[in-house]
Amino acid sequence: MLLAHEAVASPGIAAFLPALPLLLAAGLYLFAYARVRRQRVGWPLIRVASFVGGLLAIALALLPPLAAHDEQFQVHVSQHLLLAMVAPLLLALSAPITLALRTLPRRCRHILVRVLHTRPLQLLSHPVFAALLDFAPLSLLYLTPLYGYTLTHPQVHELMHAHFLFAGCLFAWATVGSDALPGRASVRLRGIVIFLAFAAHATISKMIYASGPASAGVRGTSLHDWRLGAELMFYGGDAVELFLVLAFALQWYRLEGKRLERKTQPPVANAATAATLATENIRGKALQPRLDGLAAAATLAAEGFRRPVDVVTGVEGSRTRRSLDRMRGRCVPDEAR
Repeated sequence: MLLAHEAVASPGIAAFLPALPLLLAAGLYLFAYARVRRQRVGWPLIRVASFVGGLLAIALALLPPLAAHDEQFQVHVSQHLLLAMVAPLLLALSAPITLALRTLPRRCRHILVRVLHTRPLQLLSHPVFAALLDFAPLSLLYLTPLYGYTLTHPQVHELMHAHFLFAGCLFAWATVGSDALPGRASVRLRGIVIFLAFAAHATISKMIYASGPASAGVRGTSLHDWRLGAELMFYGGDAVELFLVLAFALQWYRLEGKRLERKTQPPVANAATAATLATENIRGKALQPRLDGLAAAATLAAEGFRRPVDVVTGVEGSRTRRSLDRMRGRCVPDEAR
């Protein structure tokens, strides 16, 4: 039986072809990062490390020595974890769309924004749809002869890897992505989807463990090796899911902190408080007496003009009473006083 990895005629060079788009993506991201730094705009280094780590995870899955032995079920499961879970999580946390919007020319930015607001892309980036696209095909792949079919057909095998990466990126961006996607679902809905998706992944892993290689149309794989792969999928998936939940919790914490800060921030109640704050913040000696007078006048206005205070000097007297009366439109002559 001809396996997919054996169909490559020249493994020395052709096996490293997937590295070319990865190097191109790394170069574009680093170029955009350097451009942002030249503009004196902050960009966290953790995002750069996250993007590079995601590309390294893809390279580890698609390049030798791992790719040269992907007929082994344990190796295949390792590729599945790297392509569908590890790499998408790291790429989603690197915010490449936000970086592109900061560095692209204006016309290209407008095109990208229009694409992001299209209805098909908003449907694909919805957490429910992304979770179904990511986890539902796993049962079809490993519990039917489809997996055995991919081992003997190289094109289908590569399409399977592409689906792992594409669906995993959609799910990661829809749930914990750092990019502000239009029409993003609420935090509560994303949390529910994450919980249900991980429960589905664990259930499918147990079903794979119980089914055996015969149900997947695989020949030459012992039941022991098959179950080792299923255990790797179960426990390895749990480890990656733990980091995803941690990223989700941190994002939720930041959102709730900003919301509470806006809610509990005391507003400026009256002009007296505003003038007092201005007096405390401005340290100019020349302006200090005038600011003191303004604060006293504002306090007087808030108290219903109980005490006459001079606007400029802060000294009580009739001048302030006349000034305030004049402002209120009822100036009283001095003889009437």
